[in-house]
Amino acid sequence: VVAKYPKDDAKAKAQELLDFLKKMKEAPVDSAALKDTVSYRSPFIFKDSVEHQCIIIISGKKFNVNDFKLRVANFNQEYFSLSELTVSNVLMDLDHHIVNIGKFPLASKAKDYYDLINQDAKVFLDIDPKEYQVFAISTDNYNVFYQLKKQEEYKKFFTENYLKKKED
Repeated sequence: VVAKYPKDDAKAKAQELLDFLKKMKEAPVDSAALKDTVSYRSPFIFKDSVEHQCIIIISGKKFNVNDFKLRVANFNQEYFSLSELTVSNVLMDLDHHIVNIGKFPLASKAKDYYDLINQDAKVFLDIDPKEYQVFAISTDNYNVFYQLKKQEEYKKFFTENYLKKKED
């Protein structure tokens, strides 16, 4: 409108809109304000009646992962000998391993395991609590977690869907 109709009355309003858009394009984005206006949707979905596992994310630089897996296997033998749980691990990043324990038929069974292993002194003996995290996770969410590797985001999801639900 500004270029094609320079003598038209609409030129002033069109120029005003162009100036505003240019100003908005150059303005820094206020991420805090953006968070308030845009609702964020987690990539994780809670489903109780699907296959679950427990995962332990542990520093691979500070601990021998095979020794740690042996501790977990001994714990499983002592408390879950009839459950036929498997213990495996996969590299998460250069510094961390994910130790997978499973499979559990329901979220509640994985949560029970989570509660019990967190209380066991032998599994985490001499390991600083800052050096590991334990979660129950569905197989679908595990695939998403492993791709995205958003540990803090999953921790929040886990707290809201596994820990707070039991308290309510």
